[in-house]
Amino acid sequence: MQVFSSIIDSTIASNPFKFHWRCKELGLTHLIFVDDVMLFCHGSPPSVQSLLLATNIFANVSGLRVNHNKSTVFLTGVPPNVESEILDLVGFEKGCLPIRYLGVPLISTMLKAHDCKALTDKITSRITHWTSPELKKHGAKVAWHYICLPSRAGGLGIPSLHSWNRIAILKHLWNIIQAKEGMLWINWVNTYLLKGRSIWEVGIPNQCSWTWRKLLQLRPAIRPLVKFEIGNGINTKFWYDRWSSLGPLHLKLPPHQHIPHSFDGRTTVSKFITGSTWSFPRAITTLIPQLTQHSSLPNPNPALPDRKLWIPSPNESHNHLFFQCSFHSPIWTFIQARCGFHVRPSCWNELVAWASHHWKKNASDYRSSISRLAFAAFVYNVWCERNRRIFQRKRISSNSLLSRIIESVRLKLMADPPMDSPVNRSILTNWDIPWSILRPPPRPPDWSPSMVELHLLLTAVYRNGDGNFIMIEPLFVALWASCRTMVVYPCTPILGFC
Repeated sequence: MQVFSSIIDSTIASNPFKFHWRCKELGLTHLIFVDDVMLFCHGSPPSVQSLLLATNIFANVSGLRVNHNKSTVFLTGVPPNVESEILDLVGFEKGCLPIRYLGVPLISTMLKAHDCKALTDKITSRITHWTSPELKKHGAKVAWHYICLPSRAGGLGIPSLHSWNRIAILKHLWNIIQAKEGMLWINWVNTYLLKGRSIWEVGIPNQCSWTWRKLLQLRPAIRPLVKFEIGNGINTKFWYDRWSSLGPLHLKLPPHQHIPHSFDGRTTVSKFITGSTWSFPRAITTLIPQLTQHSSLPNPNPALPDRKLWIPSPNESHNHLFFQCSFHSPIWTFIQARCGFHVRPSCWNELVAWASHHWKKNASDYRSSISRLAFAAFVYNVWCERNRRIFQRKRISSNSLLSRIIESVRLKLMADPPMDSPVNRSILTNWDIPWSILRPPPRPPDWSPSMVELHLLLTAVYRNGDGNFIMIEPLFVALWASCRTMVVYPCTPILGFC
């Protein structure tokens, strides 16, 4: 299709052609779908003739010709005599707006129930086997709120269409904020709807499409989640983007004070950067005195471009991540129960201070050592889960995360056995580690490993909660040749596995 696009570009450049009224700035002449092509031009015979010439050239080159029986021409705002001339040129059937795709009309207003009837009929025809005489007689009510819950919460895991649609709309807003290059719709929105303004600046027009209205209405939901990291400041709007700790600056203006005409909404942050320092005129600092306190401002870097950052939670902090989060809080409670201590810190710093005082004071105590180990494993795995969700768009369940923490502690405990005492044995039992594993009976004098036992020695691995194989160090393998009872002996690893 790149050849087809090149042919159209060269043909309209050398022949009379006028663009569609909302396609000129982008030079848009066609859209290519899987098995359909849409051509756009001004409603004039010379423009239509140029597009037909391009399709004929492509047909001669590729052998792919236009199917007149399946092609349609749509005209609007064209005089009757010009319309007749265009229909004679193309030889297509005249279509009526709106265009339908999969039975659903492509319209700028909100879809009504009757607009989607063809699609809903197809769906309902496939689920008729869900019904039964009993359901038809008494009817059935569905508690969607509970059904859409995850399976671990007692639901069926069916995605909520309302939440799904909301997330899809927010994704469109995020793409507009990023101003992704190469996305035709984003370029069209920036050219014809935003016109160089910030997405936060534009109001909701009285005359606009239903889709655009819904996008603008959801801006408050995404605004706290977007932050701009200043480089050279060229792509960040000074008044409307959140680029400093002060928040959007237009909200800091005094009551009834408007943005100055000399520094309007299109003003970028780069206008106030000189080298690697900030330089604000008196007119700006008079309106927002906080800008004179450079400690609240980021350090600009003219050598780097600006970055748009997605903040998963506007309240993300150590306190929220490790204690207030409903996902991690039960895990921390379980770890405390296993370790035999109970503390209710009000913040992260308070917990660190408590741990430094108590665990450092009792550094030689085996229970304190396990508590330090479990706390480190908890922090490490929670932080890994946080990064996994942000950067890889993946997540694991709370049970799997807890299993990873427990396995990390158990493997470390088995690698460094403590002194034999009733207290230490009780602690290890609490972590599901029998003392017999760490202190096996001595080998008999005539002991020698068989081939099967050597094979176990070389291939001893441990399967974790996710079904992955990892090597235990030191390895514990069955190496008693005189009986079938498997007694575990520690031995030095010979082969490494990854």
